[in-house]
Amino acid sequence: MKNRLILLAIIVMIAGCASWKAVDGGIHSETYCVEVPSGWMKFDAGAYVMISRDGPYLQYVLFQERPLERPFINARKRLTADMLPQEAAQIIIDDLSSDSMVANFTVIENAPAVIDDHDGFRLLFRYSDPKGLTLKTAYYGFIQGQNYYSLRFTAPQRYYFDNDIDVFESMLSKFHLVAAR
Repeated sequence: MKNRLILLAIIVMIAGCASWKAVDGGIHSETYCVEVPSGWMKFDAGAYVMISRDGPYLQYVLFQERPLERPFINARKRLTADMLPQEAAQIIIDDLSSDSMVANFTVIENAPAVIDDHDGFRLLFRYSDPKGLTLKTAYYGFIQGQNYYSLRFTAPQRYYFDNDIDVFESMLSKFHLVAAR
């Protein structure tokens, strides 16, 4: 719990104090690229990129790449290169549902998905934050080589999620790994 509170404090501090910059057409890292509509802002933390149009408390998209050997905070199992997408999805569910900062965690959908020609999964879930706000997330994940990629869209369940999910799905369709091409 202590580690989770420290992580939350860092995220809040970064979101509140960090320099957000215009996306300007897309995000291009060493390993992936994605087209983003105009009007969105980004914060690049290295290990992840967060983008938002109206502010991270109203909606955000998070692109994250992480080495498979890095354990999750709450899940007991680790991701492996030979793991099936649904096995990876279950580890993510375990990690999220065990998070003390997440209340009323409910999986709405757990289905296979293809992201940039890679077999992966799609989770749709809702939860309440510590202040009681109900948030909804569309979470896509896949394993490529020794890395795990997650792409997620989170917004308050009322209005913002339904208003922006199509924009996220459009971004997702334009996500491509650079190293795999």
